[in-house]
Amino acid sequence: MGYNIHYDVAALVLTLVIMIHFYHKKCIHMSQTRVFIGLLWSSMITTVMDMAAVAAEYAEIPGAIGCGINVVYLICFNLLPLLYYLYLRVSVSGLSGWKRTDLAVLFVPAAFSTLLILSSPLTGIIFTYSREGGYAHGWGFPLLYLAAAVYAAGSLYYVIRFRQELNVWQRVTVYFYLFTCVLGIVLQVAMSEVLLLQFAVSVTLLLLYMSLESQ
Repeated sequence: MGYNIHYDVAALVLTLVIMIHFYHKKCIHMSQTRVFIGLLWSSMITTVMDMAAVAAEYAEIPGAIGCGINVVYLICFNLLPLLYYLYLRVSVSGLSGWKRTDLAVLFVPAAFSTLLILSSPLTGIIFTYSREGGYAHGWGFPLLYLAAAVYAAGSLYYVIRFRQELNVWQRVTVYFYLFTCVLGIVLQVAMSEVLLLQFAVSVTLLLLYMSLESQ
């Protein structure tokens, strides 16, 4: 399959611009800043690995290398919903007062997804390769979307429950994030050759950065 990486390139450029501006200013020091840095780097690595996976398939790079690239890409992409949910939680309540159930909601879906991804080279649950070496989603790939949906639902719950404690940019960002994730997944399924999701993530990062600066 021929992939269109134009949106990945746009996502990479936008994320780089945000990173350069963020590190140049060095004036945002809040509890959620560390989570935002994690989001930035996870998004950057995800975008680069997504493009590398496409390049590996075009160049017919040996399967073990291509498989490793896809594992790194999927793990980093899988971390984005977790980090976004964590960013909202920290924005509302800081780093204190976490209960065991909070930690379970935070880590269990991501840990489960990560185990599935790591096992895929042997099981083919999340991704597999055809005899010709082409990449294909495994039967369990929708489980990654299910894990992301848990964090999306948690994000929506927090923005509704604590809307008075969040600024306008933070609320707009949550709604935009949820809308673009759903739309991006639908479009990605309909046009699987066009890599859209990372561009949606990068625009969300821009809104998050603007919300940080407005505080």
